Amino acid sequence: MNFEHLPDWVGREQSAEDVASSRDAQRLAAVLGRLAPPRGGEPLPSCWHWTLFQPLQAGSELGPDGHPKIGEFLPPVPLPRRMFTGIEVDARQPLLVGEKVRRRSVIEAITPKEGNSGQMVFVTLRHTLESESGGHVVEKHSFVYRGAERAMANKTSVDRADRREFTWKRDIAADSVLVFRFAAATFNSHRIHYDHAYATEVERYPERLVPGRLAALLLLEELWQQSRRPVTSFTFQARKPIWVGEMLTLEGTAAGSQNVDMRVATNSSRCAMEACAEFAA
Repeated sequence: MNFEHLPDWVGREQSAEDVASSRDAQRLAAVLGRLAPPRGGEPLPSCWHWTLFQPLQAGSELGPDGHPKIGEFLPPVPLPRRMFTGIEVDARQPLLVGEKVRRRSVIEAITPKEGNSGQMVFVTLRHTLESESGGHVVEKHSFVYRGAERAMANKTSVDRADRREFTWKRDIAADSVLVFRFAAATFNSHRIHYDHAYATEVERYPERLVPGRLAALLLLEELWQQSRRPVTSFTFQARKPIWVGEMLTLEGTAAGSQNVDMRVATNSSRCAMEACAEFAA
């Protein structure tokens, strides 16, 4: 498969504007179970800006997977499957609910690789968000394109030993209603999250996938319930797929520390996601 044209896309930029509306915050609060969402003028909780800057293309401008067609801003990678692998967020100057936000996006890296599951292409985006009040958020999104030939993975796998001491835990069912409500709140039409026939027959997964950003936000919400402190930086790395219908176990180290390690365990994996959050000094 020819990837020679892909390096030409590195450095491409895109700019957009949006508003961190209180209505968007209320919807996400409902999804996450927060009873008192932030009000106008209050700081937007860590990573709640993921409701912003959603693509508003007409249906005719979407690809067969429900995503906007590639080849406009994102590179035209000739592989059918796309998944988030991780995000790094630095939000030491938070955005405020109700204010206008500007975002500048840059394609930082495109890296073809050959793995056990076949050819892959890793793409890294850097987003810089700035607001009228001086809010400043920088984040890197990493995702991978893969072929569908070997997508049919077993639901169980062996995990490495984890000797960290997790002091808090919460169980939550990743059912289809939770996934649907999150997709609605973030305007995410990627069919692997809600279309069982597409996920299993076209992309050949054993089940629909829970969005990685939903699992990350569930971790952050439980950390907020434990600490009541705003997070200034956050990273997460997806280790294994999380399937719709699984029970998620959210775990974290001492919430009173400046840095907190967290993970998501599932029925099929002791560590499907790893994350780290940092509070202000």
